Amino acid sequence: LFHDDDPVFRLRKGTQMQRIVDVFGRKLHPQLIPIKEDILWCKLHGFVAKPEGAKKTRGEQFLFVNGRFFKSPYFNKAVQEAFEGLLLPGYIPTFFLFLELDPEKIDVNIHPQKTEVKFEDEHLIFALIRSTIKRSLGIYNIAPSLDFERDPLLDEMMQKSFPSKSNNTGNLKMPEIIVDRDYNPFLEEREVTKTEIHNLTEMYHQNISAEPSKINLFEDEDFDEDLMRLPNGYWLFNKGDRTLMLDLGRMHRLLVAENNKNVKKGNVSHALLFSLEYHMNEIEKNKYKSIKKFLPELGFDMKIAHENVLRIDTVPEGLKETQVMKFLENLFDILEYKTEDEFMQFYHNQWAKMQSKSRFDFIYKADAEQVIKDFTALGFPEFLPTGKRCFYEVPFNDLKNKF
Repeated sequence: LFHDDDPVFRLRKGTQMQRIVDVFGRKLHPQLIPIKEDILWCKLHGFVAKPEGAKKTRGEQFLFVNGRFFKSPYFNKAVQEAFEGLLLPGYIPTFFLFLELDPEKIDVNIHPQKTEVKFEDEHLIFALIRSTIKRSLGIYNIAPSLDFERDPLLDEMMQKSFPSKSNNTGNLKMPEIIVDRDYNPFLEEREVTKTEIHNLTEMYHQNISAEPSKINLFEDEDFDEDLMRLPNGYWLFNKGDRTLMLDLGRMHRLLVAENNKNVKKGNVSHALLFSLEYHMNEIEKNKYKSIKKFLPELGFDMKIAHENVLRIDTVPEGLKETQVMKFLENLFDILEYKTEDEFMQFYHNQWAKMQSKSRFDFIYKADAEQVIKDFTALGFPEFLPTGKRCFYEVPFNDLKNKF
């Protein structure tokens, strides 16, 4: 694909999955879930991204019918309903869906640019998309796979797909249960003697008279503590009359970002013993061209060595060699940096994320207390700049009403 004689995409021949990854980046690959449904009058296949791949902005939602791209808010709603209960408010799932059906059942002449399509069985396709995605999410353990509520649209779709089976309900025969009424499970059981009963009774009375164990299972517990670690890595913290569930990893990230505010990145950098090579797709290549002017002052020395290979020779001090590829992948993940300030803000957020600890790294109470102390001096902010929560107030008063 060329624009003003400049190549925008130069893609190799491959599968649909490979083409999606080449265009939208390799980071999307582990997020994709295949979907497929083949019924009498319609075929549906493609990919949807896991809920964690959803974004607040549109741009990764694609529908095709018989190879033609089209837009449909109605079918977009079907995908959104399939993810019901899995997405945060305002987030939009990523999907690439391909429909194949009889051309006589569609009309492409309702829009000047041919991007809108009218379907004869629109409500049935809606049900097909929703149910197929729900089933795939259940197969990959992302959503519950059991649903005991019947969907009338789905019933209508199945009747249309299998008319001969659905119309012969009068020939259905109820299953029979055969019971052997002569079976007695106790026929071969040996009777218990009076001597055995006496021995059991004597043993029971001996155990009753035994002294209770001196072991105190809770001798090391202190129930007056204001700080307690949960098995999932979060901490419970009593702050005044409130009980908070803390994500110490995010709190530490905010502390690292605050400490780095007045530090000029790029003052110190180190050369790699062996140069690293980052293989870019076309989108990443164009993204690199747009941000490469900012990279030298941040401590990076890199350039395009071959057609789609980025060679990295120098990185900022503090960035480990094992972290370089992941760091660059995150920088290239954003579709567009509109201003230098926007890029620098995202860069510093990624830098803080790379330097900070995970919530699972905080095991000891002393380490947790130090983070809470520093976080309190910072004003105990509730959110990261990205909008994610650092803590959540546990509604114990509401929980009391449940009992």
